[in-house]
Amino acid sequence: MKETCAACHGETGVSVDPQQFPNLAGQTEEAIFKQLRDFQTGARVSDIMAPIAQTLTEAQTRDVAAYFAAQKRVEAVGSSPSASANIVELAHIGAPARGIPSCYSCHGQNRSGPEEAPVLFGQSASYIEDQLKKFASAERRNDMFARMRTITKQLSPEEMHGLAIYYGDGGAAKP
Repeated sequence: MKETCAACHGETGVSVDPQQFPNLAGQTEEAIFKQLRDFQTGARVSDIMAPIAQTLTEAQTRDVAAYFAAQKRVEAVGSSPSASANIVELAHIGAPARGIPSCYSCHGQNRSGPEEAPVLFGQSASYIEDQLKKFASAERRNDMFARMRTITKQLSPEEMHGLAIYYGDGGAAKP
């Protein structure tokens, strides 16, 4: 199984093509396990991942999740040295008037949100933006309680792009 995962996600969970395949290194075990289970059950659709995940037993799924969670997380992969004040505010505070919570509340490095929510730092900006667009269009539907679909429908394409770059850059800017 290790060779199968490594073909796309790298031997230690550092993706061979971060624009297309997420970095798994250092994600929480629960986040990785949830995504694998979602591929197994069809809650998350992927012509690549579903057939692979469906071959795993529950014990193997847990082992894969534990292995990648134990690896050193990738640091920022983006190139933008700064983000607009609006983007930094969305990431750190949210937009309460629009019903948008802080991204950090679930996806920050020291988040207090659900363990199943992935850490976004260390993913490529293009991968993050692609996932945000998939949630907004409901092409991706495996978010808990439809949170991401609800939030992303309220974000403009420019905000999605800015947040993707911000997280791909490691979120260096502070409010």
